[in-house]
Amino acid sequence: MFQLDIILKKGNNLAIRDRTGTSDPYVKFKIGGKEVFKSKTIFKNLNPVWDERVSLLVETLREPLYVKVFDYDFGFQDDFMGSAQVHLESLEHQRILDLTLDLGDPQYPDQDLGTIDLGITLSPKDGDIRETTMLTGKSWKRSSKNQSMRLSDVHKKSQLWRGIVNIGLIEGRRLKAMDDNGQSDPYVRFRMGHQKYKSKVLAKCLNPQWREQFDFHLYDEQGGYIDITVWDRDQGRRDDFMGRCTIDLSTLARERTHKLDLPLEDGAGVLVLLVTLTATTAVSISDLSVNALDNPYERHQIAQRYVSGRPWILSVGVSTEGPEVDGIRETASASMEEEVVVVVVMGLVLVVEGLLGLMRSLINLKDVGMVQVKVIRAEGLMAADVTGKSDPFCVVELSNDRLQTQTVYKNLSPEWNKVFTFNIKDIHSVLEVTVYDEDRDRSADFLGKVAIPLLNIQNGVRKAYALKSKELTGPTKGVIFLEIDVIFNAIKASIRTINPIEQKYIEGESKMSKQISVIHDQKRT
Repeated sequence: MFQLDIILKKGNNLAIRDRTGTSDPYVKFKIGGKEVFKSKTIFKNLNPVWDERVSLLVETLREPLYVKVFDYDFGFQDDFMGSAQVHLESLEHQRILDLTLDLGDPQYPDQDLGTIDLGITLSPKDGDIRETTMLTGKSWKRSSKNQSMRLSDVHKKSQLWRGIVNIGLIEGRRLKAMDDNGQSDPYVRFRMGHQKYKSKVLAKCLNPQWREQFDFHLYDEQGGYIDITVWDRDQGRRDDFMGRCTIDLSTLARERTHKLDLPLEDGAGVLVLLVTLTATTAVSISDLSVNALDNPYERHQIAQRYVSGRPWILSVGVSTEGPEVDGIRETASASMEEEVVVVVVMGLVLVVEGLLGLMRSLINLKDVGMVQVKVIRAEGLMAADVTGKSDPFCVVELSNDRLQTQTVYKNLSPEWNKVFTFNIKDIHSVLEVTVYDEDRDRSADFLGKVAIPLLNIQNGVRKAYALKSKELTGPTKGVIFLEIDVIFNAIKASIRTINPIEQKYIEGESKMSKQISVIHDQKRT
């Protein structure tokens, strides 16, 4: 076993692939036919500086490291910009080597495609894998029996995101006429890394009103770029390009809504967007032997956080006075534990027994509760490979949070023994657990899925769930064994259900989605 530390420094005089005389380059590393690293995209630059670092574990030095450079093209297949390879067997051990690789194209061997600068260190590895960021070969391993290796600790970018980018596509203004009738049929494509979104087409207009909203996951703590292109739909032939713009998320403050008027480059007009960056709720992943709810003390602390005191909702109504008069209206006892109070919260009237529990329930209304999911094993899965086996892994999703197990190779009855923890934002959410078959050179194959409403979960009961089709309309082969615990605060859940926490955006129209039209309280103050 060897550890390969690579610094992707920069590119020099790279090939031109765009009509504007430049390129949007990014780099991929491959070993043994498997992609092990992908860099960020540097827009409009033939001499990009990446300065990115990655550590890889390799089992053999016989497979070379392939370095491939591509030009990012939104909406189309990315253009090849050249490749090179490093023969690992020729590297001196435990010494930093600065390499300049000449990029080439096997189809055009005489073409000058520029160079890539790398720093590489190859070191024998004696079993401690805690500091590496990615692996080649088989599954993630634990560093010892007594210590859980959390994927968040090694920053595996395909696993955990750091926040949510909510984008509201409001309208376009003065777009370019592309059709003979002096109009266009515009739609918009968004892309951030591997995430994509396409808007609906609005026919025959230059000032379209989309009023659409969607979310992207934010993997990079520093932000990232969203590439936006506008197109004119043409029946029977290739759609016309109408312009592009880019959002640099690192320039936007978090926890507030930004209204952006973005001029279109290589075209005409403006796009109007609402963009909100929010930190994700707490998520974690650990081995079965290390989880909070199996520890009596930690379980008690979590229970106290959400259900301490004795708050019981005796009745619910809607205030006619409005949310500006929130507060306690009446009391009917001297004991804080048994006192019955009438309280108005965000326009919602609650008659509650247990003032102490109520006071704790009104702290951080977004923190409704937590759910812990033990993904134990599966049995009798579908064989997706020609060998009659599968390479299954499991993805667990709750709202906008998503976590993934390791892959168990060549197995139809895998054991994962992983524990996932999510914060609950809406008690009416549905927990989705999906099993896939890993394929090295193409997208994963679907094996089965279950969907479990949080309110239907029996705490602490290990159950076998029959896997279903993607649409959940019929069974597929196999079962998955899960054990789930849900702890939540009833008052917070009720407030979140009846009176959503987002406020409408002041400039929005009534037909706009509430989720588009958000403005945080701190922007008002």
